Amino acid sequence: HSVVIYMVGNTPNQSRMGKLFSKVFPVLLTLACDVENIARQVFEPLMTQLIAWFSKSVQFEKEEASALMNAIFDGLKDAEN
Repeated sequence: HSVVIYMVGNTPNQSRMGKLFSKVFPVLLTLACDVENIARQVFEPLMTQLIAWFSKSVQFEKEEASALMNAIFDGLKDAEN
């Protein structure tokens, strides 16, 4: 949780963290939709905040926002979900 917040905070200072986010977002989505209450209670608000942050018009064009959208659509088509 705190590592993701650190990554988001340092995104403007780093050059293209999209590859790292493309690995992290699927795991976060899985935890946000988990059956276990504690994991869901921690990661669901984080994913809601990340979606709101990366869907802003300024952020939407970035590689990180694209990685988030890809993770969401991959999660939707996954048979295990």
